[in-house]
Parts: sequence; structure tokens; C-alpha cells
Amino acid sequence: MVDNSSFFNQLKHIITEQSFRLLNLIPSLCPVCHLPHKGRTLCESCREVIIKAQQACKQCAEPLAVLLQSSYDFPQHSNALEAKKSINTITCGKCQHSPANFEQVIVAGLYQPPLSNLIQSLKFSEQLTCAPVLANLLYEQVFNAITHSQIAKPDALIAVPLHPARLKARGYNQAALIARNLSKMLSIPLLENTVVRVKNTDEQSTMKLVKRKKNIQRAFKVINNLAPHVAIIDDVITTGSTCNELAKTLKKAGINKIDVYAVAKTPHLK
Repeated sequence: MVDNSSFFNQLKHIITEQSFRLLNLIPSLCPVCHLPHKGRTLCESCREVIIKAQQACKQCAEPLAVLLQSSYDFPQHSNALEAKKSINTITCGKCQHSPANFEQVIVAGLYQPPLSNLIQSLKFSEQLTCAPVLANLLYEQVFNAITHSQIAKPDALIAVPLHPARLKARGYNQAALIARNLSKMLSIPLLENTVVRVKNTDEQSTMKLVKRKKNIQRAFKVINNLAPHVAIIDDVITTGSTCNELAKTLKKAGINKIDVYAVAKTPHLK
């Protein structure tokens, strides 16, 4: 019997890719400036004002501006490109001292306007049309990193789950909405109903790091089989406590490699 799974997976990838190309030809309005443009993402002008860290910690995505301006002794290189490659491999002191349970973080930008406004609109104002826009911005960073062999393509994606009580109150999980769009864009399966949140944690946004870690302890449980290499999807990563606890749970379940893809990074809070 002929195994057609490879053929159908390739066909699915082609159809998905062509679908997104067609969507990018359909006129729409930019969700930030509301001016006409094509596609389900930001216009070029609004895209350009998204703030990104020129260099960041490979593991936690914390901006390294202070480190780069210090007297850190970088090795000598023959050209600027080689120097930049070296800087991109830097891990911050905190991650060197206390490594996270995940290997690295990819983000679309820093949690500042207009990116923060889009995330807040999705999370708190039920503007669900922001989900594909945010997923597209994250997709560009992840796809670029995979294409240039900076990261390995994961076997599956897992959205940070909400507790059933919070999911019922909000009506949707913003991380899952982003993950579903990203899954289609990358042609990587999204594992839903695989990990559940068993602890209804308090809102972490106003907590200090120590309280965040305590608040999120033993909050997750794996209930189904997983893939050997997964990427956790979230809207915002701040201290990384939530993703780290989820990664810890996944590791105990036998996951070999875990990455984090987040739309935005809130800097300088560690």
C-alpha cells in the first residue's frame, strides 16, 4: 500500500501558502492607522514603527542595550556581519546563572505602541481580527529564523492555556487564536487539548518576579501525547515565569526541546 501522507502534507502546505498570498492581495484597512492597504497585517508605515531590540538575550529575549554599551569584551572580527552574529548568540547574566526550561525566545517586537495596543485590543476589547495581524508579525520573525537556520523548525505548537474559569469569563484564549493562525502560516500542527491549566492563578501583570513564580507553580498538566520538539505560543512574555512553568511541565512529560514564540516582550522587568 502506497503511503500518500507525504504528498498530502506537501499539497496542504502549498494550498495554505497560496491562500495567504491571495489574502495579502485583498484590500483592507490597517488596524493601527486605518488607511487602506493590502493584506491582513499592518501597513508598511505602521510596521516600521514597531520597536525591536537591536540585540537581545538568545534565551529570554531581554534587550541587551545596557550590556552592549558597557565595557563587555567582545571578540575581534574581520567584519561587522561576523560581529553581529557573535552578539546574537549572547545569553544574559541571569539566564546564564539560572537557565530557563525553554531554550530560546522569538518575539515580533517590544511591548510598546503600536504592538501593545493591538495586543490589548485582542485581549481586553474582543477585537478578534487582531489575532491574524499579530500572528503575521510573529510569523515573519519565526520564518526568518528558521530559514536562516537560527532555530530548528518545531514539530508542533502549544498555546499557553487559560484556566476554564477564565476562559469562560473571557470567551476565548488570545494565545490560542494567535497560535491557530501561526500554525496555518508555518504549516506546523497546533496541539490543542494536550495541556490544561489546573490552577486558576491570579493576574500576574502587577506582580514582582518572586510572586509570579510562586503564583504559577504547578498550574499546568499534560493530558495527551506530545511531540519531541514544541514551541510555546503566547501573546506577551514579561519575566517568562508562565512559559517557564509550562516548559517545566512539558519537560517532565518527556519533551526534548522547547522554544517560546511570543508576539511581544516586556523589557527591563527581570
